[in-house]
Amino acid sequence: MKLPFFDPNFANKLREMAENAQKELDSISASGASGGDMVSITIRANGEVVDFNISDEAYNLGSKEILTTLIKAAITDAMKNLAAAKKEKEIELAVNAKDAF
Repeated sequence: MKLPFFDPNFANKLREMAENAQKELDSISASGASGGDMVSITIRANGEVVDFNISDEAYNLGSKEILTTLIKAAITDAMKNLAAAKKEKEIELAVNAKDAF
């Protein structure tokens, strides 16, 4: 009986699948918002900020503390959404990997 982990083709296929999976996970992005969209942010899985917006309404609040709180909340929301998107993609990739063998 030939074991698949001793087959070089199997190892190459497995390595290729892992590399592709990592690329897909790294390409995920998610958005978050706070204050009824007064502050919004989009981030990638690698931590890169893709988009960031502070509305005029948020600027006009006149409070540095409130604006800081809104920014923190938007970042937290984006991170939560990113974690959920990554988990969903990981499940999808695992199912696809299972079907490949």
